[in-house]
Amino acid sequence: MTIIKGTHGRIGGAQPATRGPRSVLLPNQSFRYLTFDPDSVTAQTLNEALLPASDPATVIDLLQSLGAAMIESSDTTADNSTIPPIYTYWGQFIDHDITAGTDRPGSEAMSRWTADILDTAFEPVAPQEVTGKEGIFNLREPFLNLDSLYGGGPNDPATIDEQIFLKDLPGSGAAATDPRLALGTISGSASTVPDAHLPNPQQRDLPRRDDRSPRIGDERNDENTIVAQFHTAFLRFHNAVVDSLEAKDGRTPTFDEAAQLVRWHYQWLIVNDYLRTICMPQVVDDLLATDTHFFSQQGEVFMPLEFSVAAFRFGHSMVRANYDFNANFSNAAFTNLFTFTGKGGLGGFTQLPDIWVIDWRRFVDKAEGNRRRFARKIDTNLALPLTNLPSAGSGLVKHLAQRNLLRSYLLSVPTAQFVARQQGLPILPVTALVPTDKPAVQAALEAEHGLLKDHTPLWYYILREAEVHADGNRLGGLGSHLVAGTLISLLKADPDSYLNHGWSPTAESAVVNPEGPILTIADLLQFAGVAAKIHKLYTPIIMR
Repeated sequence: MTIIKGTHGRIGGAQPATRGPRSVLLPNQSFRYLTFDPDSVTAQTLNEALLPASDPATVIDLLQSLGAAMIESSDTTADNSTIPPIYTYWGQFIDHDITAGTDRPGSEAMSRWTADILDTAFEPVAPQEVTGKEGIFNLREPFLNLDSLYGGGPNDPATIDEQIFLKDLPGSGAAATDPRLALGTISGSASTVPDAHLPNPQQRDLPRRDDRSPRIGDERNDENTIVAQFHTAFLRFHNAVVDSLEAKDGRTPTFDEAAQLVRWHYQWLIVNDYLRTICMPQVVDDLLATDTHFFSQQGEVFMPLEFSVAAFRFGHSMVRANYDFNANFSNAAFTNLFTFTGKGGLGGFTQLPDIWVIDWRRFVDKAEGNRRRFARKIDTNLALPLTNLPSAGSGLVKHLAQRNLLRSYLLSVPTAQFVARQQGLPILPVTALVPTDKPAVQAALEAEHGLLKDHTPLWYYILREAEVHADGNRLGGLGSHLVAGTLISLLKADPDSYLNHGWSPTAESAVVNPEGPILTIADLLQFAGVAAKIHKLYTPIIMR
């Protein structure tokens, strides 16, 4: 494991952790194609699988046109889903837990991954090169084990240097074996934050250095203030688990004892709350019921490119232009989420100001009557601010839709039609794939004799499928299969996961709220002390 410093695509100062590997996976082998093997695939199959590499200028032009057409021309609140906005940023947190790409110094091939793909003409990289020795590799273990929270653990030199754990903070008074994580404090008055009556209301920020940068296992989790405060909630959840075990057993638990319970709750909630909200529940049930998984025939665990570069980027379409953030900012602009981070300068404060502490009740309640307190639909309409991402560097790379489409082409991610056929799933008919009510999107898909219509970028297809099959309120068949299939497969392949230990939350556990065990993300936030009890419209189906 590593301490990740910096933002997407820029990882500096990463140090390998001392804990031994959990699988035979090697870092430069960690990204693979799920639907074909570059070392054995035939040329004919590759021609069927990929957008043509013979005329990249034409393909790039079409992808740029499609990406531009997917951005709405003005801010609108009409595209609301039935999904609370926390699921948008929970997905980002999960992504940071299982993937982190980097460039290798001195590697000529690796310069392609960091080039501004929107300002520079490029040719798609051959699949063998993408997954080869000089290709992209993952600095994260492909398991849902909260590397981003714990780094290499309390005894790892890099983690100690970052002062992630309370025991490593000068003057903390914590014992050398204390397993609690460090927390930051807010600027201003703790009495004014949402749910200020809960314990330690001043500890609602990430721990920070003098330059405002966060002292956490993955600095990408300070990219925007929602994911930063979600990370803070998990820091507090870990410490609350330690406190509860201590109260129950009369002794301070070890780090491993506390972290195991935190990880298992996190994993269980991903399956029984996150995936059941985002995906088709029947697909989740079917995947859990089978003994096989994506990696059963592979001999090792890897991160599928079809998932990481395309399918799991569905959350970008859920981003709102404005959020009902708290009582102070009921219409907070998306750009403000980046201002109140370390890199954004925290509005001139040294810590998160009290007026920007999130009111989680506005982000998690599925019974909420205010439609503005929901994510945008999972569809082919993206919010206007995603044309100019504050943290995306320079140039046209700030345009998220175009960047997603072009990066997928650069890395030779197979088309949606090929992936669906390989997975034995039905393909959207052309009449459903091409939206006649969106002339610019239709024109991009039908240009050049319908090139993108017949060889559809996987990311666009996942969004369109959700739009057609579920009115944007969850993923469709292929999207559900790739997203739920990958995450559940990672859990099945991990010998330490809750699935492989037959664990589930129970009322007899030390980790319970007054109302019962932690069965939803709202319950976890309540136990962490960052939100009061939140009304829930539903009861999750518990899969033991």
